[in-house]
Amino acid sequence: MIKSFPLGLLTNGLTAADFQTLAGAFAMIVARAIPSHPPVSFPTSASELADQIASGIANRKGGGKSLAGLYRRLVTGAEAGMVFQDMLLLALPLEDGDRQVAVASHVNQVVTARATADWLRELVARLPRELLAAKRLWLDHETALPNLECLLADLAALGKNSQADQNRRLLLVEAPPLAAGRDGFRQAVALADALRAFCRNSRLFHLGQCVFAVLSEGQEAAKPPSGQLAERSAAKLVWHLKNEGFGRVRVGSSGPAEVSAGPPFLEASLFEASLLDRAWTALLEARRRGRFGFCDFTALSQAQTSWWPTGKLLARFPADSPFAVLALSVPDKIRREILIFLAEKYEGIFIEGTTRPILIFLAACDNGQARQWARTMLAALAVRFGQAHFHAGIAVHRPDGHETLRAVVARAMKAIRHASYYGPGGIAAFDAVTCNI
Repeated sequence: MIKSFPLGLLTNGLTAADFQTLAGAFAMIVARAIPSHPPVSFPTSASELADQIASGIANRKGGGKSLAGLYRRLVTGAEAGMVFQDMLLLALPLEDGDRQVAVASHVNQVVTARATADWLRELVARLPRELLAAKRLWLDHETALPNLECLLADLAALGKNSQADQNRRLLLVEAPPLAAGRDGFRQAVALADALRAFCRNSRLFHLGQCVFAVLSEGQEAAKPPSGQLAERSAAKLVWHLKNEGFGRVRVGSSGPAEVSAGPPFLEASLFEASLLDRAWTALLEARRRGRFGFCDFTALSQAQTSWWPTGKLLARFPADSPFAVLALSVPDKIRREILIFLAEKYEGIFIEGTTRPILIFLAACDNGQARQWARTMLAALAVRFGQAHFHAGIAVHRPDGHETLRAVVARAMKAIRHASYYGPGGIAAFDAVTCNI
């Protein structure tokens, strides 16, 4: 019995869904066809276009009502294209006979004044061929999701907007088939369907080899299906896919590239790599953790601290004496001034200023005393340096323990990330909650 080759998910024509899946790429192609390269959008209804007008695309009295009528003329085929105020409206034909409206806003006045009906018809006839060629290059044939080229283009555009980059998170999800499981084609399609259901508010990409990328807004990488109260975390995605019957699942996560957007104690060089490279590094670590693994790049970088205590420090804080380590995060631009201030104000306190964060060692100090010392120090810093953001993490060493000084410092560095959740001036002592952050 003959079986069809399982790569027939892509249609041979344009669909309305293509203009949402590849909105960025399609907008770039349409903009290049219009002089001055104006911004382009693809509204799905007259009301959506009216909302765009209200938000400033055409902020004139009565514009929304009249434009809604023009929108209906375009989607019904009565007009191929038209000029409205400072906008060009094009009705691009779809495979099923419907039309997708493309709106180019803030068009140069010379273009709108000289745009003829023949030129608009020529655009509407030419653009679908270019868009279809882009669709075949940018969509994956197995899953009908955007491919690696599309992800790289999105990340390149994202890199031009540092503010937007601070609100993005990238997950790489891998669920390769087992030796006795479904074949790779079926596995990729099944995994794509599971991710579509779980990550409804994120952009999905298939990079090949059953590796998917999830590009999302904010800190949460995935949103729950409608009707559930709580949002699922990225780590929960591993267990969701396990429950869906996938025999191996690994997830690597990376956040913003700017050091200021992440924990302040990480070395800047760790965040100079691209968002994709950091997520891939985390995925490789997740592979080492077994059949079902999750790794966040921030936590991975935190574990890779290369600080080692000096002999003088080890002699001053031996393992059989009680002491506390306070890790202080400070803005880089005033780091040197803060070190000078601390050295002058707290004579006799051992301060390690070569690390990020600044390390302060307090002899014969318990948890309560360390908290009070940190609170007083942060208050003094706030008076001296104004509204700069400071956080402090605390780890206490007891004589009955067997951990090294380096291990105590590592716990203090972990506590800094815990403290950052409390906002400016946050203080956190290492505890069980810290281990889950």
